[in-house]
Amino acid sequence: MAPARTGGDDASRGSFGRNSGLTNEERQTWLELAACLEICEASGAPVAAVLARLADRLDADADAAAMRETALAGPRATVRLLTWLPFIGLGLGMAMGVDPVGVLLGGPLGWACLVSGLALVAVGKWWSTHLIATAAREPGAAPRRGRVLARRGGTGIGGGAAR
Repeated sequence: MAPARTGGDDASRGSFGRNSGLTNEERQTWLELAACLEICEASGAPVAAVLARLADRLDADADAAAMRETALAGPRATVRLLTWLPFIGLGLGMAMGVDPVGVLLGGPLGWACLVSGLALVAVGKWWSTHLIATAAREPGAAPRRGRVLARRGGTGIGGGAAR
């Protein structure tokens, strides 16, 4: 007698385990394909129609990911530029004959400005990277807090309507 397919045991996962060499997206695609075939087998649904719908959804997901990457190229370049801008300003000050390094290292007020400036650059870089990473995340991969809000009928992290 064949073991029951529950989708959660090691036998049903086959070679799609964590150490299979597949990326998470590839593993998810193979598992979705297996689920489609199991549903077709159990329900008698036409395999071609189910696989066509899966292919359409995978194409739509790939198109959405490409559009997200394109839309986020500008913000990523802006973050890169704004991170380096204070250091470029120091170089321009030195090129004009001013001694910004001497001012920053010359007294307690300069040290305070240097430390606070470096802290603000680090926090700005972290915050901007966090915002871009949140925007780049796929809608189904929202953080736990967003999923709880969506289940309660609220909106997710991005402010969009919950499904």
